[in-house]
Amino acid sequence: EVFCMFTIRKATRDPAFYADLCPFLLSKAVHGELGEDPVFDDDRFTWFIAKVGDEVVGWSACFMKSVGAGVLAWSYVVPGHRRKGLWRQLLQLRLDSLREQGAKTVTACTKNPALKGVLGSSFVKTNDRGSWTFYSKSM
Repeated sequence: EVFCMFTIRKATRDPAFYADLCPFLLSKAVHGELGEDPVFDDDRFTWFIAKVGDEVVGWSACFMKSVGAGVLAWSYVVPGHRRKGLWRQLLQLRLDSLREQGAKTVTACTKNPALKGVLGSSFVKTNDRGSWTFYSKSM
């Protein structure tokens, strides 16, 4: 499959961004997978949306927390498109974006056992808090 990737920053106030993500942001099942915290947007976030044709099949976000410190925020891949490398592609896009924005370190956290393995292969585990595992990576 060919994924069409593009980036949208909220500062553009593009209505298509919200039209694409609204079904996911209002989904109880998606929130159950992502964790207790609500997904939100502000001008710091860089979002990546993966599409096959017009269908959104995945999305993720990142932001700079402070000078030199990047954060991997939410990432979601539609169940029918998992295990095809899309999550890793979204991860790489976010890392590249943060590097371009001057990140020297990147942090992330997850409670998903599969993603713990992916992050654990290139990030250093820093701590656990409940079901969440926190990671860090020098760029």
